[in-house]
Amino acid sequence: MISERYKRMRFEAGREVGREEGREAGRKAERKRIKEILEQDGVELPPDLKELLFGKPEEKRS
Repeated sequence: MISERYKRMRFEAGREVGREEGREAGRKAERKRIKEILEQDGVELPPDLKELLFGKPEEKRS
């Protein structure tokens, strides 16, 4: 009985981790899609709006 409860707790925790990973992957795909649409249409957003929508730009490494 205790082991069943433990297994259930681990299952639920794993499911929540999976859901969060799925949400983040969905957000990342949506941001990429928005960027592509803006680029296709030639729309240039102000830096503050870009940061709000897409986060801070990652620094490019040499």
